[in-house]
Amino acid sequence: MNELKFKEGQLLAYGTNGVCIVDEIKPVRLTSEMPENYYVLRQLRDEDSRIFVPVNNERLTSKMRQLLTSEEIHQLVLKVNDDKFEWVKDRRARIEEFKNILAGGVSLELVRMITCIRERIADLDKDGKKLPVTDANTLKAAERLVDEEFSYVLKMETNELRKYLKKTISSGS
Repeated sequence: MNELKFKEGQLLAYGTNGVCIVDEIKPVRLTSEMPENYYVLRQLRDEDSRIFVPVNNERLTSKMRQLLTSEEIHQLVLKVNDDKFEWVKDRRARIEEFKNILAGGVSLELVRMITCIRERIADLDKDGKKLPVTDANTLKAAERLVDEEFSYVLKMETNELRKYLKKTISSGS
C-alpha cells in the first residue's frame, strides 16, 4: 500500500462536503474484484454520513486537505480586498465560474466570491430587486463551507465569525 496522506481520527476538509473526520481506513469490496483501501470520512455536521474515498484515487484524494490554521484564515481574510472579484454579468458564465470556485472548497477565491455576491445583494436592494435563485443558492453553499471550517478552527459561533469577517474585510486589517 502507498504511504497514506491522512490518518484515522484526523480532521480535514473534503471538497464541498466541508469538515470531516477520518473515521477509519479499511479495505472495502465494492465489486467482485479484490478489496481496495478506502478512507471512510464522516462529516462533522452530519454524524450519520459516510463518504468513501479510495486511498489510491488521486482525483478524489486531491479534494482532501488539511484544515486551514487560524493564521492562514486571518491572512486569507486580509487578502480579500487586495483584488476584488468582479460580478460577471453573463448569467451562464457566472454560474459556471461560481460552480468552479465552489468545487475548489474554501479558498481566497471563495471568500472573494461571497463578498462579491453580498455586494451585489446590497446593490440590488437599493433598486428593490432580488438576487437570482441560482446565485442565492451558491452564496448559501459557499457560506456554509466557510462558516463550518472557519468556525471550527477559530472556535467561534457562526454569528461571531460573521461579525469578525465583516469587520476584517471592510477595514482590511
